[in-house]
Amino acid sequence: MNINELRKAQARYQNNIETIIESRKDLYKLRDSFVNFFDKDKISKMDINDYVSGVPLPEKGYNFCYGLER
Repeated sequence: MNINELRKAQARYQNNIETIIESRKDLYKLRDSFVNFFDKDKISKMDINDYVSGVPLPEKGYNFCYGLER
């Protein structure tokens, strides 16, 4: 990709940014919910089984890595 192609791609992106944001609205909500649930304080106090994948899931049905991967 040369500089002219890059600038054209940048212009297309800028022209479509609102559509892109709107189409990802549900993803942003999901991310916000994850970040609110796993805040800094909660992460710092988590047991290893609440963090890693590959262990029996905690009562809530998922752990940090499981939620992050999904």
